[in-house]
Amino acid sequence: MALYEEGAEANYLNGDFEQMEKLVDIVLEKAAQLLDKIKVYEIKIEAGITQSKLQEASC
Repeated sequence: MALYEEGAEANYLNGDFEQMEKLVDIVLEKAAQLLDKIKVYEIKIEAGITQSKLQEASC
């Protein structure tokens, strides 16, 4: 699970949001407890904020 989390974060930092989402979905599907999902939820939130700012900047 930690490898998928790190992969999701690395893809987020590289701007590959599509691959990040795939890895996040794997973690959310396989995680047994809520505590195992917290890190990827944080990554999803940060990615959402980043994508929103990128959209505003391009207008």
